[in-house]
Amino acid sequence: MSRYFLIAFASLAMLLAGCGGLNLLGGRQPCWSEADHRSATLMRGRLDLVLGSNGGTLATPDGTGFQVTFPFMTVDHVGEIVVLTDEGKTIALSGETVTVFGGLGPNGDILVCSIEEQSD
Repeated sequence: MSRYFLIAFASLAMLLAGCGGLNLLGGRQPCWSEADHRSATLMRGRLDLVLGSNGGTLATPDGTGFQVTFPFMTVDHVGEIVVLTDEGKTIALSGETVTVFGGLGPNGDILVCSIEEQSD
């Protein structure tokens, strides 16, 4: 019986050691440091960008508003339309419904790593 216990224990130890590299974010990479205590989140809502701030708000369908910032994207404009760009390519328009992946901070702000999907 002790032999079975040792085999089970060794198997469990190998399984747990192998889970160290497990990515529970669906392949997404966080854009914040571990010291910045944030929870990974996917959030859908209306994106209202503020020109000159590199951020804005995300208003969810239930009426909750979140401050959002874009550390690797830029809030810009094309004519009179405020847009979010990534390396010069427009990826979202102000007023558009989007799903963002980012880090939800303890004060309720979202540091946005990527725009997952968008719709009108």
